[in-house]
Amino acid sequence: KGGDKGGPPRASKGGAIYLQAMPRDLHKNIWKELKQDAPPPRSDPAAMVVILRQEPFNPAAAAGILNAERDVGLSRMQAMSGAWLAQITAMSVAEREAYTDRLQELIERRDAHKKERKGD
Repeated sequence: KGGDKGGPPRASKGGAIYLQAMPRDLHKNIWKELKQDAPPPRSDPAAMVVILRQEPFNPAAAAGILNAERDVGLSRMQAMSGAWLAQITAMSVAEREAYTDRLQELIERRDAHKKERKGD
């Protein structure tokens, strides 16, 4: 993902920035580990379409789908957090310092991008 003007990739938002700062091989290890563990079921927007078309509309059924999707997202987030923490814990002090430098650089890049967008 390059910047609009061919610059470096834009820094991710939220917790994704922690993965973005990881060396590529560790980042791949995390995804590989998550895929090996029983992957949570994917969202089923087609089921929501069916519910939205039903008469009378059943808000409880729609809420059930939303809640299931939220639960899947939370499960993925927890698994990702655990995998990230395991990788960080396994790093040497020097590796963790290098990672922290990359993370700080990404945060500074993200903050500079925010300022540019606001016109400060």
